[in-house]
Amino acid sequence: MDDVVNRAAEALTRLRRERPLVLSITNTVVTNWTANCLLALGAKPAMLEEPNEAAQLAARAGAVLVNLGTVTAQQFQAMRVAATAANAANVPWVLDPVAVDKLTYRRTLATSLIAQKPRLIRGNSDEINLLLGSVPHFHQIQ
Repeated sequence: MDDVVNRAAEALTRLRRERPLVLSITNTVVTNWTANCLLALGAKPAMLEEPNEAAQLAARAGAVLVNLGTVTAQQFQAMRVAATAANAANVPWVLDPVAVDKLTYRRTLATSLIAQKPRLIRGNSDEINLLLGSVPHFHQIQ
């Protein structure tokens, strides 16, 4: 347990020292909360939904967050562009596949984004179990 605590403390110290820009394409319900949490941790949040800006900002960011919570067509386009640019620039990006276990449209969007190989998928047990059972090679994402 001490090792986990030490690694978490080191990660937080590094985050506060580096103050990375975090591009967040997230849902309207949590935009303010996400920005404030990132600020409290020491990161610099950038909340964005414009596809024409997503690639440029993702390539310069320290990380990218993609959250399907209240996804729109424009937002999804920004997500795809940001994921592609993040991968090209070796910027880690996280997918939060909100409600993919309940809504077919979101499942389709999540499957498309998973094909772009996010560094991390953050979901609840129902979302992850659904993806494990329905997305080819989901368990092989590294």
